[in-house]
Amino acid sequence: MMFQAIYKHELRDIINGITFCVFAIVLFGLACLNASNTSPDVVVIIQHGQSLHNAPLFIARFMAIMSVLSLLFTVRMVGRSVAKDFQVNIHDFYFTLPMRKAEYLGGRFFAGVTANTIIYIGSLFGLIIGCLVIDEKYYGPHQLSAYLYTLFIIIIPNIIIIGSFFFSLATLTRKMVVSYIVGVAFLMIYFIVVLGIADTSYETVKVLADPFGIGFLEVVSKYWTIADINHNLVPLNKLIILNRVIWLSV
Repeated sequence: MMFQAIYKHELRDIINGITFCVFAIVLFGLACLNASNTSPDVVVIIQHGQSLHNAPLFIARFMAIMSVLSLLFTVRMVGRSVAKDFQVNIHDFYFTLPMRKAEYLGGRFFAGVTANTIIYIGSLFGLIIGCLVIDEKYYGPHQLSAYLYTLFIIIIPNIIIIGSFFFSLATLTRKMVVSYIVGVAFLMIYFIVVLGIADTSYETVKVLADPFGIGFLEVVSKYWTIADINHNLVPLNKLIILNRVIWLSV
């Protein structure tokens, strides 16, 4: 099947590339540093406060924030998978092959999504390893459900939301520079919107307006005690499901 051939070739090409290696090392390193940071005066990405370093809420928040901060990496890895054919002028060769548009675009898109997911899974392991190098009083038992929740509710949807938008943009414009410019503009608009709704009393708006799920994590844990943060799994309620459905549909 042509889809499988394109998917496997593209995934192998991405994983063997320098961007993948740099992205993986940076995210893994940041995860380790953040989880192993025991100084209250030093902030790597987010502060722990009095909560455990592997609290379910912390894991979800860290990965949600990282999906925003590393947006341009995702743009490059997913968007370039289709734009590069036009940059090196080999698109005519692909277009002579007996394949459908869905196979060509789908294979490249899902290869980029898979490669990004692998990198973020590596960063989840970075959080675990970061905990193992500090005193046991700073972290509790690792809950598999907390990591699975973060992977399937936060990470993968965010990759698809970001990737599909910029993959479409790269496909239409055939130029990565346009994707980078729009990516920077997207981040600026996102932070303006987040700051604008930060103090709103309409929690539903705060949850649904945030495509990355950070607003939901803030709302759901608003009245949590330290004990709640340390032990409670982030709930899977109708608001986060609606958020994911809306933005994935977009």
